[in-house]
Amino acid sequence: MRAVGSGVSPDKLVAELKMRRTLHSGSFLVLEGKDDRRFWTTRCHHDCRPIDGNGKSNVVRGLLRLDEIKFPGALGLIDSNHDHLAGRPLPSPNIVATDAHDLECLLCRSSALHSVDDYERVGIRSMEKSCCRAGGLDAG
Repeated sequence: MRAVGSGVSPDKLVAELKMRRTLHSGSFLVLEGKDDRRFWTTRCHHDCRPIDGNGKSNVVRGLLRLDEIKFPGALGLIDSNHDHLAGRPLPSPNIVATDAHDLECLLCRSSALHSVDDYERVGIRSMEKSCCRAGGLDAG
């Protein structure tokens, strides 16, 4: 699935999703960027289309506009970026946030990287600690 594209405004994101709805009756997962889309593409159900929303602000504003028109089947997934620490609520029930600072920190906190050979040598453990400190969590 191609990205919506760089420089896309929330209005263009909404228009793109409306056009895609004519061909796809499933759901859309609107993500912050191409790396997120690449990650989620292989992890989404076949009826869910990951969409590059071109930034957190676009995802949030685009989903709020989709809420206004009662567009069905769109969910925004954004990086927390310390919003939870600042006590900022999510602006829509159709937007969820990672429980870590961002996708990279989420991956570092998972057990998936523990199987990497020479875990300490490649610096993953120190990166994991940095991400957990950034998210206000205990790296263990």
